[in-house]
Amino acid sequence: MGNGATILAGALNENEGADTDFYIGGTYDLGGGASVLAVYADDKDGDQADEIGSGEYDPGMTVSVSFTF
Repeated sequence: MGNGATILAGALNENEGADTDFYIGGTYDLGGGASVLAVYADDKDGDQADEIGSGEYDPGMTVSVSFTF
C-alpha cells in the first residue's frame, strides 16, 4: 500500500462441495525492524488441520509482533 502496510487475503477449497476456507489480515511495518501481523482465518470443515493458506495461519484471530535486530 506504500505506507508500510500489506494486505493479506486468500481462499481455499480443497474438498469438492465443502465450505471454502479463507483468511484475511495485514501487516504493518512499525519501523526500526519491528512489524505487527493481524490475521483472521476460518477453516469451516476442519480439512486444513492447524494451517490455512501459504502463511499457515491458525483458525481464528492471530496477532503477533516481530522484531529484527
